Amino acid sequence: MADENESVISESSKKRGFLNNEDRKAICQILLCSSDANGNLIGTGVVDRVAASYNVHRSVIYRIWKQLKDTDQGLTMKKMRHTLEKIGIFPFVYEQPARRSSVNRVAGTIETKPIASVTREVNKAYLINKVLPAIENMWPREDVGKKIFIQQDNARSHISKDDPDFCRAASESEFDIQLTCQPPNSPDLNVLDLGFFNAIQSLQQKEPIKSIDELVGAVQKAFDEFSTVQSNKIFSTLQSCMIEIMKINESNKYKIPHMKKDMLYKQGGIPVQTSCDSSLVQEVTEYLQNYDS
Repeated sequence: MADENESVISESSKKRGFLNNEDRKAICQILLCSSDANGNLIGTGVVDRVAASYNVHRSVIYRIWKQLKDTDQGLTMKKMRHTLEKIGIFPFVYEQPARRSSVNRVAGTIETKPIASVTREVNKAYLINKVLPAIENMWPREDVGKKIFIQQDNARSHISKDDPDFCRAASESEFDIQLTCQPPNSPDLNVLDLGFFNAIQSLQQKEPIKSIDELVGAVQKAFDEFSTVQSNKIFSTLQSCMIEIMKINESNKYKIPHMKKDMLYKQGGIPVQTSCDSSLVQEVTEYLQNYDS
């Protein structure tokens, strides 16, 4: 017993004794992403993995988790999870002072205006100045070095995946961030079209809108309140669509499979990754090689 205690003390003495605010924020985010709507951690070993990543004792992580659950910031546990697990939205608007007075405001009042034409340069500026910094700030540090894809559709205003300005900015990140485009004529491969846009629009339309600022605020509120559980279901559907597309090669004639996601969630969570038969992968790889030759 003495040897065991000495081992624990020795191990504890090697642990880092200080976590800064950024560390604590990142730990809270990881724990929230690993919990269900009732505030229970999902899966085994989460606390141990986080403790090892930040070189602290597991009791420190448990203490942070308890403090987080006990904190009253006007948000429920569910809303905290929904907000912290998302990168963000970036409305195409700008601010300018009003040129003339009206019954609603005096000249010089700052007004929010929509960007009339969202060009390729506007898209590029948003990606570099807004999206990349948000990913850098919000993405779990345990994924440093892993690939992160930003998927665009095929609109003409979107930039090339090899755009030199974007690639230069992305190369400065700790993460391996790359651009990609969804395959043409494949709406089921756009995760936003699979349910996210409709859900956001439904939530937003419940708010009375009288100005651009109120519209932006309503969309932001709907985005924050959108359930991460529902988001996980949509990403799971996306993966199942990919598998069905692989089975039929070039055709779009397939049915989106029913996966009983509600039952999976009740049983412990929706799988992050959907398994795919290795023979199917090999078959599709050979098909593509023959197609290109």
